[in-house]
Amino acid sequence: MKKLKAGFDSSVCPHAPVEVVASVTGAHTVNVRVREPEKFGNSLYTKFKIQWSKGDTFSEVVGEVEVKTIHTLEYNIENLSEGTRYFIRASFGNPKGYGPFSASRPKSLVPSSWRNVDKVPARISDQTMVVTSLLDQLLRDRSTDLADYSVEEDQDQEDGRIRKKGLLQLFQTAPKFAKSPRHGVYLASIMYHEDKVLLTNEDMLPLVEVQDDVPSNSTLNADFHWLTKMCFLWADLAKLRSDLSRVATSTLRSRLLTAASIMQSALGTENLGVTYFKPLRHISGGAVVFSLVHQVKSPKSLVSLSLKWAPLSKAQRRVGGEEEGGVVDLVRSSLRDQILFHQVSSVSVSRGLHLCYLQSHTTIDSMSVVAANTSPSILPYIKVRENPHVTSEEWQWIRHLNSVSTDTTLPPTSPTTNFLIGEGEEGVGEDVPRRQLRPTESQYAFGKTLQQAVVRLFQYLEVEEGSDRGEHRIYDSEIIELGPDISLILVLPSTDTVCSVNETSMAINLNRVDLSLVPLQAWEVLHLSTYHRKLLALYAKLSSILDVDLSIARQTQREALSSEEVEVAGSTLVMLQGISDSLEQTWRGVRWIRDVLSVARVKTTSVGISVALLSEWYINQPDTPDDSQFSTSQYSTGSSLQVKSANVFRLDTLANWNTRVSHSASSDSGTLGKGGLSRTPTTRSDPLQFNVMNKENESHLTNLAHVRTRLLADGTPLPLPAPPDQGGPPSTYSSLNYSVSTNSIDSNDNEVVPGSRHSDMICPQPSSSPEPNILQVFAAYDTGLAQGTSVRISVTTSTSAREVVDLVIKQLNMAIILKGKEGPLYENEKLRNFCLVAVIGNRERCLRDDFKPLNLQNPWKKGRLFVRMKHDLLAAIEHISRHTTML
Repeated sequence: MKKLKAGFDSSVCPHAPVEVVASVTGAHTVNVRVREPEKFGNSLYTKFKIQWSKGDTFSEVVGEVEVKTIHTLEYNIENLSEGTRYFIRASFGNPKGYGPFSASRPKSLVPSSWRNVDKVPARISDQTMVVTSLLDQLLRDRSTDLADYSVEEDQDQEDGRIRKKGLLQLFQTAPKFAKSPRHGVYLASIMYHEDKVLLTNEDMLPLVEVQDDVPSNSTLNADFHWLTKMCFLWADLAKLRSDLSRVATSTLRSRLLTAASIMQSALGTENLGVTYFKPLRHISGGAVVFSLVHQVKSPKSLVSLSLKWAPLSKAQRRVGGEEEGGVVDLVRSSLRDQILFHQVSSVSVSRGLHLCYLQSHTTIDSMSVVAANTSPSILPYIKVRENPHVTSEEWQWIRHLNSVSTDTTLPPTSPTTNFLIGEGEEGVGEDVPRRQLRPTESQYAFGKTLQQAVVRLFQYLEVEEGSDRGEHRIYDSEIIELGPDISLILVLPSTDTVCSVNETSMAINLNRVDLSLVPLQAWEVLHLSTYHRKLLALYAKLSSILDVDLSIARQTQREALSSEEVEVAGSTLVMLQGISDSLEQTWRGVRWIRDVLSVARVKTTSVGISVALLSEWYINQPDTPDDSQFSTSQYSTGSSLQVKSANVFRLDTLANWNTRVSHSASSDSGTLGKGGLSRTPTTRSDPLQFNVMNKENESHLTNLAHVRTRLLADGTPLPLPAPPDQGGPPSTYSSLNYSVSTNSIDSNDNEVVPGSRHSDMICPQPSSSPEPNILQVFAAYDTGLAQGTSVRISVTTSTSAREVVDLVIKQLNMAIILKGKEGPLYENEKLRNFCLVAVIGNRERCLRDDFKPLNLQNPWKKGRLFVRMKHDLLAAIEHISRHTTML
């Protein structure tokens, strides 16, 4: 017990999470994932807490949750208000309590859906219920003379359900398959299990003749696609064949049902599989084969005296007497391709948001789409991200970026001089509407991820750089949702080539083994059978029965003699036509690809977001913004005040920034040794980076509050380092000391004295003294401190603008920790997103990273220095306009 008590007493609160990632996964849901903190000593965690608020200060916490199941470190916040901006943070805890919080990334989120932008309804909603209701209505009103169908969904049909009974099966002759087909239409069955294929005892493939002549291409294609629907109701084949025989027996469809019935009886199974995506046409044009492919789960269910299982390699070889290049050879040579296609056609893409490429090819008889052979049930795609949900905020940003880029004409000059993006040194004119293009963190991240996915998609499809890529568009009318876990954003070629009649005019090269053209109707069946199989099965059943009933009703109306018979036949036909119209209306929303193609090829209207404009904006704006624009702190005016004593520390060289270890505390009174601080922490999640702890005093300095108290206890400034010529450490950073100036500081922490205005000029007069020069640099970004905060630093002529920026941000990070603020704190990798600018009035000059601020010439040396985000072009000028003391 003593050991347990000692262990508990020595434990401390855990550190803050290394990372808190938040994402909107629904119109009212946010997913939060936290990364475990670095373990130090006994600072283990047993739970974590998530809080959300409408303000970044968390003065009013809207809600919080304590999660004690830490095996996933993930939680879904549900029932949030749609359209409301939330700030989220998380912390780890143990029996000692909770550690410090870490803010989420992005800093704020707005639960919403992209559908709210244009009020786009869902394509897949109640179609299954509507089709079931229509099928029930049809079957209730059917004549008793017709076959009786069931409304219930047929389960997956088992193999080998047809059994021969009695002694007749011993004397029944083997089925007669076509051995030497030459002309006509044939039905082939490819039953496979692993690497084996079902053959006859003569090593022949099951092949049944349908008819001895080949119809026209239009009739052949129409009946082939009708057969693809029949593959979803093999159990009702006999009933459908019986009803269809009352109308006609000499049509190709009737003969296909007869051939399929013969195949079922010969193989001893109802389930014949699905059709290959295209008919196999002999080179002579005199023979066509409709191939049915099915994977048999239990090969023993198809045992017969006239059939056997053979290796695929044997099935591909010709037997004696077969014509080389004949119809059977055509089927044998395509066996492997058909089996591979069948295996991958039902594989769904993984959960997430995907970017798909839509390219069609049109001929006189049909239309085809480009699909990848590895996933033919979906268009060629690249995964964008794991989260499939797109918010209205993200979708509005992409669409707004395109509209501003195309509709707004920017003036040739700008009131700012920004050498980072190549603008001129001087500029006069109206303010450009760049503030309209300032995205939030979520918007910027979504657009950047989408832009990078477009590049990867073009690389995958080998689309040449230049005009071929720039003319592509992102379909912006809607996002195709295949379910709650899969969403698609479409990329379209130019209007002239989206429906190409010539393969050479396409932006992609079809002479590749991994791409193929799939007939549009066949692709729709593949697509729906993979993602909406139940709905497709119901539709196939209803439409097949409805087609037969409409044919019977029309024939009955033609044969009616009395007025009563004509009236009954007419009412039946009207009822059936009404069901057909309702089915077509319900089914129209499911066939999204036809709607997209019909809109994408219209030349009179502009459809989609230009890929060139999207890429151009992100190339010129490579920096990540933050959500400081939603901060609740307000700008305030007043004279600059200088913080005394507690915020004056010694800084070391950049080379020693992360390696030098400071002296430990000399006593419990809180006085730091002369070594001072060797490093400025850049995040709340790592308070131990103050480097004021060692094994001797670890028990006294185990949390951020104690460290902060020790740092603020010293009321005298630390001594400055010795000049280089006096044996001090070399200084490549060139900064010797600093102080933070602000106009609003807690008097309990620091003594505040009025600040002087003796440094109106950036550079003081040259002096022969070896003492460094003093620069006052203002923060024109969200620091988490009072607005108007500045840092006074000592620099030399070798100090670069990049060193000044890094020093200012890190010292303000330190000030935030010392004052117990919540942030924001900027990690080292984010420092490159900031720059140093000089401002005079409404003119600004952005300094290069290697520029030396002391080398500024008139009139710029009379201006003010600011650190701002690179993308926030007007932040410094607006900062001055809000503070009259700077003018």
